[in-house]
Amino acid sequence: MKYYKLGVVLLLLLYSCSAKSPEAINYGSDECVHCKMTIMDNKFGAVMLNKNGKSFKFDSAECMIDYSNEKPEHSDSYFVTDFSKAGSYISAREAVFLHGENVKSPMGGNIAAFSSKDDAAKMQQELKGDLLTWEEVKVLRKK
Repeated sequence: MKYYKLGVVLLLLLYSCSAKSPEAINYGSDECVHCKMTIMDNKFGAVMLNKNGKSFKFDSAECMIDYSNEKPEHSDSYFVTDFSKAGSYISAREAVFLHGENVKSPMGGNIAAFSSKDDAAKMQQELKGDLLTWEEVKVLRKK
């Protein structure tokens, strides 16, 4: 019985260690999986994880969306860089997005992600544009 409990504890520990988190983008050297450009701007990077936890790196949310539309079998978890905290990742499903012509994202989709609605609204005052959810951004990219 003692070994059984130890085995259960070890399995739970292993499971908790396999939590899915994005692999860091090495700006200036990593290549976008979709467009093959070098990922340069740490305000716009994105990472998608497949069901096995493998990271796919992108230079922008729009590249990640386009890639996942083409290869849905690779899609599981989506992370975007918080525009107001360059280099830090947030779940795309929880992010607030600003879309407008004054948002100059790498691939011209004019999309920036924010971890809070307040941060997005402040940037909206400066850059104009519309605040969107992840689902709305995905629909926008299908047009």
